[in-house]
Amino acid sequence: MRRIVVHPGFHKTATSSVQSALTAQSELLAPHVQLVFRDDILSATQLARAYSKTRDPLTLSAFLLEFAEFLDFHVTNDPRPLLVTTEDLCGVLIGRQGVTDYSAAPALMQAVSNAFREVVGADADLRFYLSTRRHGWLDSCHWQLQRTGRMTMTAEQFEATYAPAADLPRQVQAIRKAVYPVPVHEAAVEDLNTRLGPLQPLLDLLDLPADLQAKLAPPTRRNVKGTAELREALHRINSSPVDDEEARRQRLHLLKNQWVPTPGH
Repeated sequence: MRRIVVHPGFHKTATSSVQSALTAQSELLAPHVQLVFRDDILSATQLARAYSKTRDPLTLSAFLLEFAEFLDFHVTNDPRPLLVTTEDLCGVLIGRQGVTDYSAAPALMQAVSNAFREVVGADADLRFYLSTRRHGWLDSCHWQLQRTGRMTMTAEQFEATYAPAADLPRQVQAIRKAVYPVPVHEAAVEDLNTRLGPLQPLLDLLDLPADLQAKLAPPTRRNVKGTAELREALHRINSSPVDDEEARRQRLHLLKNQWVPTPGH
């Protein structure tokens, strides 16, 4: 039976690091696993993001159909284990476009489960894996929004506003209930201290051979946050009266010339 692992996030839990490591070593992995990233299912992830903003049932139905269509064309005749990894399946990052939490994720994951059951069959060996984070998650979300958009809240204001969303284990439980009896695995990034770090749970769930795992390079950290001085400068830009395009240009210039990642983040 073909093993299928879906890794739909959450955002800011080393997902970019994992996906970059898989992409960089795709030739080594290719004989052993079929990898599916966001750009491979872009239409489906766009619908997932739209649903997280609108909760429109028609959008959810369109998401299921789009995802099922992709599976029907690209997945059914491949005997390798399958890994789908993109945090956009859970919707939009909190704090962006009016989204305040991951409460859309259970319905989206139920739709993913239903799509696999329809296309691959009810006996598909499907598992979900959700990476979580106990410390610093909201601060990391704020940094992402601050450097990529017009985030004007301070980190303190952001954490006070979105505090309920940081209970990621509660979101996992809601997803587990929605997709039952499909297994849902989870791990906090703080606990992943093996050589391959946040990549390890996925490799284990895919049941990839130990000798292959030994050849893989560990992920490198991506999207680490900047210094306090840089974040203050970004806050000034985002709060200034310039238009969005000028603010974007100023952010890019600042990040290109002054971004020194904070050690340990």
